[in-house]
Amino acid sequence: MAISYVGQAVGTNSATLPSFNSGDIAIVFAFRDGSTTNPTVPSGWTNITNTADGTSCSASVGWRRLVDSVTTTGTWTNASRVCVGVYRGCEPFITPVGGGANSAGTTSTTTLAAVTMTRSDGTSWVVGGIGHRSVDTDIEVAFTGMTNRANGVDATAEASLHDTNGGVASWSSTNRTITGTASGWVSRTVELLALPTQTPGEIIICPMLPPMRKPL
Repeated sequence: MAISYVGQAVGTNSATLPSFNSGDIAIVFAFRDGSTTNPTVPSGWTNITNTADGTSCSASVGWRRLVDSVTTTGTWTNASRVCVGVYRGCEPFITPVGGGANSAGTTSTTTLAAVTMTRSDGTSWVVGGIGHRSVDTDIEVAFTGMTNRANGVDATAEASLHDTNGGVASWSSTNRTITGTASGWVSRTVELLALPTQTPGEIIICPMLPPMRKPL
């Protein structure tokens, strides 16, 4: 089953999730302006990174497998902006998150860092989150090879979420020169793993169930 994009949401330190199916995966990029003390990853979310620090700014990133009772991102304490993307068809038995990397800077050249892929078979998506201390930039314009999904701006900061909108076998470090006031920014790339394709007669192993053979 291939990964597909479901929806997005933005907020200050919390956001209401879009409509989803139980088992979908949510990725939150939480940006903090004015401090290198990272936003707090709330209970129920698995930390991907809370050490993405820049100049007078920081970010935390986390994921969660959604169930019907989850309606919000929870509170990412001290965040200036949060962006969330929801995806379907991700790896259901182990972590759905593979490789990823942080980047940061203070110039108008922004970067989504290269990913050392866990799977190089072209089934993984790459999601990129970026936050900026200025509010007059165009970080909502997608990096080459990506599609913009979410963008949020307040009085002092802006954050955006992008993804490859399809499976890729690799992701190289990618730059984009933004317009507006050059200032501190941070970014994170995240590999989303797809549910592996099963071939007829292949034995499927689930950690919670005995091995079973897929019907022909």
